[in-house]
Amino acid sequence: METRAGNGEGQPGGSPKIITIVRSPLERSWSSYKYNYQKPLIADLRKKDELENKHFSDEYYKNEYVFEFEDMVAAELKQLKKCLTPGGPGEQGARHLYETTDWAQAAFKRTEAEGRPPLVTLDISCYGGEVSKDVPRRQWQDLVERYPNKVINVQNLHTVQSLVVRSLYTLPVEWWYALYRKFL
Repeated sequence: METRAGNGEGQPGGSPKIITIVRSPLERSWSSYKYNYQKPLIADLRKKDELENKHFSDEYYKNEYVFEFEDMVAAELKQLKKCLTPGGPGEQGARHLYETTDWAQAAFKRTEAEGRPPLVTLDISCYGGEVSKDVPRRQWQDLVERYPNKVINVQNLHTVQSLVVRSLYTLPVEWWYALYRKFL
């Protein structure tokens, strides 16, 4: 996807260009699950077990301690459904976060007048903070209750909480469009 701003034909002080390169959303989500959740969790669990001279296969850890990709995605989609309802936390969070910013207020008014979907903040407004030591985000409450032996808490939690959202490329592009619209 390429978004052009102005002609940018080598003119000094020419208009900027915004070029967005994206990956297949499902492949990006799966990759994030594997490299930001599954692999680091298995490595941490293995380190702890090796201190006690225990050795298990990756399959053992996956079966015993790792949430399934599908369960993680379903939990996030359930959370997003609540967050992205009209007038919901995503929209209200964006307005609250940028209520004193002139450019954002103008963008909010313009998108509303044009009948476009409102600007939303996802990571900030949709996921919230820690629920408990075992439930680092509210979207995983049901999963942790159903599978108490499985582990969710990993180092880069922000990348795991948003397996789906980080693949919804149009939402951040809407912010760029709102900010740089005068160049388009």
